[in-house]
Amino acid sequence: MEIITKENFASAYPELFASIEKEAFEKGLSEGMEKGKLSGAGSERERIKGVEDQLIPGHEDLIASLKYDGKTTGPEAAVMVLKKEKELMASRHEDLIEDGKKSKVKDANPPDLEKTKEKDPFDRFEEINSAM
Repeated sequence: MEIITKENFASAYPELFASIEKEAFEKGLSEGMEKGKLSGAGSERERIKGVEDQLIPGHEDLIASLKYDGKTTGPEAAVMVLKKEKELMASRHEDLIEDGKKSKVKDANPPDLEKTKEKDPFDRFEEINSAM
């Protein structure tokens, strides 16, 4: 019994070999494409969910744009939302200070925190300890 190799088979039956090779390639390609689509769709769903999980009320437009850009991850979205939130809070703080300046209420602005800062309770402990 003679051992048939791929090369022997290809040279003895070139048309059949080409047909089998083409069919195997197309089947592999089709299966690979299907697996790739499923894997890609799952990854994209996870990415979008990760972005949506970073939503803080007031930032809906930002999240909507990030979840459909096809590249921003959940952690990247969190950084962007935090940056916008900081900007918003800084703006609100400035608005409150300005409103306080316009107020007719005496001392409407917050006190200087350095002047009203309480002593650290451990300072008193050290005073007592050193007096002993």
